Amino acid sequence: MIFRVRWPFLLMAIFTVLAAGVVTAAVFTDFFNLKTVKIEPADYTQDLSKLHLTLGRNIFAVPITDAIVYLLSNPNVFRVEANYDLPDGIIFKVNHIKPVALMLGEDGRTIFGLDERCRPIPVEQSTSELELPLITGLRECVLYQKVTDERVGLILRQLNQLKQDHGDFYQIISSIDLAGNDSVILYMDGIPFQMVMYAGQFYKRVEELRQFLLGFKPDLNQIKKIDLRTEGQIIATRKKCQKPE
Repeated sequence: MIFRVRWPFLLMAIFTVLAAGVVTAAVFTDFFNLKTVKIEPADYTQDLSKLHLTLGRNIFAVPITDAIVYLLSNPNVFRVEANYDLPDGIIFKVNHIKPVALMLGEDGRTIFGLDERCRPIPVEQSTSELELPLITGLRECVLYQKVTDERVGLILRQLNQLKQDHGDFYQIISSIDLAGNDSVILYMDGIPFQMVMYAGQFYKRVEELRQFLLGFKPDLNQIKKIDLRTEGQIIATRKKCQKPE
């Protein structure tokens, strides 16, 4: 009697032997013992000692989930990825929250960031993030808690749209004052007057203003304020003329 071994069974047998060898090497030898742990970016390297990842222990047995939970406990972090750097390393990639605008604190001196969820977050004073538009006039704001003024969310979403569609005008936005109860006041670098509008129409009104300024090139030196709260109208208030002595 002749026995024939079909290729699928032979391949399965070979695969099973190889897999068993890999598992044996992983569990019963020191080939996969943890030697290096890295965190990217390097700003979070100081947290390495708090991850409780024991060097010399098998990398498949160390508590990676606990380490991820610890890193996520930082309110500035919104996502953590862990990858094995075989045969003896683990790399954690930390994604931290970035501000989409700045916020002036109630003391009138401290600057915070505002993330896309409308939460005040710390911001480094020596980074390019300080070039973001500044929102002023906010009250009773708590770090890492969403601001109660609903206009902030409206403004942030429209700022992002303005950045994508008209980056030239986005770049010259200096500040947006929300001290008023209903309207907002916009200040732009190079434009010597304030612009009043409603938060919900921010993008549309800035786009109309852009078309007006680029299309007509008016003399801006005599303008004190522009009111953009009326649909389809740009109402300019001129400076008072000084009487000659």
